[in-house]
Amino acid sequence: MDQLRLVIDTIPTLVWSCRPDGAFDYVSRPWSEYTGISAQDALGSGWMAAYHPDDVGKHQEKRLASLASGEPVINEVRLRRADGQYRWHLIHGVPLRDASGNIVKWYGAAADIEDRKRIEQALRRSERELRDLIETMPAMAVAALADGSPTFANRRWTEYTGLSAEDTEGSGWKAAIHPEDFGRWLKLWRTCLANGQPFEEEARFRRASDGEYRWFWTRGVPLRDEQGHVAGWYGLGMDVQDRKTTEQERERLRQLERQAERELQVTIDTIPVIVARYARDGSPEFVNQTGRTYIGLSNDSFRGQSWGSAVHPDDRPELEAAWRAHLATGQPFELEHRVRRADGEYRWFFVRRVPLRDEDGQVIRWYAAAHDIDDQKRAERALQTAQAELAHVTRVTTLGELSASIAHEINQPLAAILTNAEAGLRLLGRDVPDIQEARAGIADVIKDAHRAGEVIRRVRDFSKKAHPQMMRLDINDVAEEAIKLVRYEALRHGVTIRFEFASGLPPVRGDRIQLQQVIVNLAVNGMEAMTSVHDRERELIVGTHRDQSDRILVAVADAGVGIEPENLNRVFGAFHTTKPGGLGMGLAICRSIIEAHGGRLWADANVPRGAIFRFTVPAVAAGTSEVVQ
Repeated sequence: MDQLRLVIDTIPTLVWSCRPDGAFDYVSRPWSEYTGISAQDALGSGWMAAYHPDDVGKHQEKRLASLASGEPVINEVRLRRADGQYRWHLIHGVPLRDASGNIVKWYGAAADIEDRKRIEQALRRSERELRDLIETMPAMAVAALADGSPTFANRRWTEYTGLSAEDTEGSGWKAAIHPEDFGRWLKLWRTCLANGQPFEEEARFRRASDGEYRWFWTRGVPLRDEQGHVAGWYGLGMDVQDRKTTEQERERLRQLERQAERELQVTIDTIPVIVARYARDGSPEFVNQTGRTYIGLSNDSFRGQSWGSAVHPDDRPELEAAWRAHLATGQPFELEHRVRRADGEYRWFFVRRVPLRDEDGQVIRWYAAAHDIDDQKRAERALQTAQAELAHVTRVTTLGELSASIAHEINQPLAAILTNAEAGLRLLGRDVPDIQEARAGIADVIKDAHRAGEVIRRVRDFSKKAHPQMMRLDINDVAEEAIKLVRYEALRHGVTIRFEFASGLPPVRGDRIQLQQVIVNLAVNGMEAMTSVHDRERELIVGTHRDQSDRILVAVADAGVGIEPENLNRVFGAFHTTKPGGLGMGLAICRSIIEAHGGRLWADANVPRGAIFRFTVPAVAAGTSEVVQ
């Protein structure tokens, strides 16, 4: 008996025994060591402390049933280890009967199955996750026997097609495929069933909810046994309607792009503008049909030579220099030059070239557009000629209006000449001629003669008809000389002229006579605006200074009746005049002269009374040559 107990206490199994009523009367040493419950404490019903609380009730229920029926009891429960951890065990209890068949003892054993349970739980979890994945994945999944008979369809299939697993059996699945795709798809499916090869195909499947057919990508693969024989088939169907729609849209867009490219090419070739493309280094790559026709070259010929070959020889150096400079800086540029037509005639073009840059800002190509402006240039020259004629007429008219002032300016030195000459004769006619006094008188005659000649020169210059001469000018000298022409006019109107000239101004680029015409016109208008003023001083202020944009500004301010705000810009309109018998062209011509100089002419109310006219002209940059044509 001791030997048997030693064996039981040695084997790695938890063993116990019970009386016929189920009360524990023995536990093995491994049982006590594992549970941490002594043999004494385990007797009776103390063994229950080793069982997981959630398992005690179910196990006790089975145990009592076995005690009543005498049948062996088998159960899986969790037993608490001495360290407090619960592990799964397989409980096996069997009765011991006497010769009469009565139960005299129950014997039980518990084997640790924790690892097996974990494996089983992992397998069940994996199976559940796999089934959940198959049931919930956004694709239709089916399984079939080796002959293609369906055996399984996931939830996505049944929900989308409206066909249950039973409906799918046999050939019921055929109702889900679009009739136009069914024959092609079935033929491929039968071929793959015959040769055991996987297949892929796209077909439209009907959606049960609204009857819409959507494109699906389907793939079927065989499952083979160890001998390589097909044991079944698994299929997958993924909705690719959006992809198909996208592809169709892309194809439509590609067609539209190709059509747009053709239309753009036709547009580029037919617009009445020469369009060209150049490589990064400036070598020509393309010219449109308009350009090829104009120059008389094919596109291949254009690639082989420079655009400059068709440029007028006189304009070529400037164009080539500008092209080199802008190739180096990558900046767009504009230029006007003449281009030779196929018949040999040169016409003026306005050319603009702009760079095309990559994502890093590097120039990868140049594009150019050349607009024929020859007619515009001729019209501009005609307009300039007409404006010059009109400006000349206006100047002559102004001289007529200033004739009294001019006569006064000339009469003063002439009267002085006469007086000094008569005095000189008297000095020389004395018995003892006064040579010194006579010499001084003759010197005064010469001075007054120069003074009269200067007046005549100014009048002659002001009235002469000549092309504009754009050169460096001191704006203060221009303004002062212009005011000299209206000095007597100011006396006649009782007007005081005050100069407010800024010193150190840079020279301006302009035509002296035209700028004087503007200042004279503004001064005369200011004087006439003060004719009716009797309650304050009639003062005309002529000032110069540099404005915020570094241009030179000239201002002529009067203290007259002023200009209504709504008429501040209307006064520059052609034929707008407030003078009886006036042409209404003076201020319009003045504005055109200033704009031709690259400046601006405008009017404002003077504070507190009168009007102030201002105009700007560009200053000449340092280092510019004396005369600029």
